Amino acid sequence: WKDPNNSAEKVTAFVEKRGPKLGYTFAYADDSQSYHAWMRAAGQAGIEESIAFLKAELETAEPVVERDPSARFAVWHRLSDKRSAVGSPYRYAVAFRDAAGPPNLNTASHQDLIRFFQATGYDASRARELAACVADWRDEDDVSTPGGAERTDYESAGRPFAPANAPFSDPSDFAELLCVTQQDVARVLPYLTVLGSGHININTAGAPVLASVPGVTREAALALVRKRDRETTLPSVFAVVGEISASSADSMLAAAADLSARLVTEVMELEMHSIGFTYAGQPHASVTALAVRRNTDVTINSRRITQ
Repeated sequence: WKDPNNSAEKVTAFVEKRGPKLGYTFAYADDSQSYHAWMRAAGQAGIEESIAFLKAELETAEPVVERDPSARFAVWHRLSDKRSAVGSPYRYAVAFRDAAGPPNLNTASHQDLIRFFQATGYDASRARELAACVADWRDEDDVSTPGGAERTDYESAGRPFAPANAPFSDPSDFAELLCVTQQDVARVLPYLTVLGSGHININTAGAPVLASVPGVTREAALALVRKRDRETTLPSVFAVVGEISASSADSMLAAAADLSARLVTEVMELEMHSIGFTYAGQPHASVTALAVRRNTDVTINSRRITQ
């Protein structure tokens, strides 16, 4: 991308007119390297400023957490849709999501994926097909999982690429799967992530994600969402045992050990998506990071920059 308002002719005219008064040497390049460096810096500034904000807010909330467990959780709500300027004409916008809210394409088991796809409305056969396609994209071999698709299948379909045979680098990679349609993308993609440990937060995960956890029925998942909407935060997945049918309660209690290991109640891992851009809305840089909280300390676990 080249700025039409920053041509060599205009730079030359500016230097001839203003150069002697400014008192420093000018350099000009038309390959946008400086521009993209600014965009990357703006995007990364969004991450760093958000980390500083988080630490300060968590330290402020900590003294009242013992008597009000929701105080720490409220910090994450105040963080939503944060915006900040970085130095005219460059800006950044930062969006946040609990990494334990959506299912992780790279860590979810084959059976977890099947349950998730069924919870989002697919029948058992289609759910198995989608899970198999995910498995074949991320595994290291070219042997097809029953119902899935490997290199030869993509070639036969005329696709210009093959499965990565490696972990998903971005949730949008889901759209590249051979068996996935645009309707599937619209239905499923908002739930997916590739970051985090794979835990599920009962206070942020959607009902389809909760229902993908062994032991949590669809009835129980919906009850959890309704109860947290009323009470803001839930102390335990078992908080709804008295509000669901005996069969759903029995299913949950029978899986108690597994649920305790897989479910969390606080935001411990946070996805951060920061975009550096200009007021004119020209090409931008995107920075995706995973922030991990330990008490009041917040550190960056991973970071990826795209432009």
